[in-house]
Amino acid sequence: MTQLVLNYSTSLLEAIWENLKGLGRSFIFARQMSANREIAEYLHRTGEYRTYHEALDSLNKRTLQEMKDA
Repeated sequence: MTQLVLNYSTSLLEAIWENLKGLGRSFIFARQMSANREIAEYLHRTGEYRTYHEALDSLNKRTLQEMKDA
């Protein structure tokens, strides 16, 4: 009986942990996308990219690749 309760508790804690990790990743992703918008504006103003959207697309693609690799 004790083993059954421990297995259930462990499964529950693992599920909660996975949800918290997902929430944390979502928060990090949202903050990075927000930073990308500001950085893209700066890169466009300094002339490193021809358009704001070109810079933003490049930064967002890198962010998505990093999130997939993590």
